[in-house]
Amino acid sequence: MKSIMLISLILLNTKVIWAQSNISLATGRIGIREIQNSANESVYRFYPEVAVGGQFFSKASHWEIYGGYWDENQTKILTNHVDKITYSSSAFLTGARLYLYLDGEDSHFWPVHLYSGYLHQFEKYNYVGGFGEGGDPGKDFSRNKNLIELGIGLHFAFNKKFACSVNVQKYFSIANSQFTSENWATTVGIGYCF
Repeated sequence: MKSIMLISLILLNTKVIWAQSNISLATGRIGIREIQNSANESVYRFYPEVAVGGQFFSKASHWEIYGGYWDENQTKILTNHVDKITYSSSAFLTGARLYLYLDGEDSHFWPVHLYSGYLHQFEKYNYVGGFGEGGDPGKDFSRNKNLIELGIGLHFAFNKKFACSVNVQKYFSIANSQFTSENWATTVGIGYCF
């Protein structure tokens, strides 16, 4: 854990010192994100995301700062979830990613990219219904969560200004110096280079 945090700090500081700081790409993405409901079942929800970024060292690597949102939109008490409270969760998230394009500077060879990132998720839980084991109703609450993400994707340039990408990412939470496997998301996006 400490070595990953150290590598992340080095990468972030190296970017600030050495990168030719440019903002040359704006991207909009839509996708599906897996989340866990109150019964600890996987549900899949709409996930939009917007990002800005630019070149990082060379054409083979890029940086990105992004924001996204998801909403569980749970409106009914879960019936398979006896003696439990049902919540509907939603989250705003913001993060940073580093991309490595495996095709390097030749965008017509292997259109594959790998990326990793760090994000902070602002989660909100709204009480829908049900009672806990003591017979008490639930209360709305919120919490924050830090996540690491690893992803792989494909990218295709339409021309020198527009490109399309398809990404799949896996999330890992960071708590008490331990990584815990979380959910995943897949997105399709359109980027504009300026």
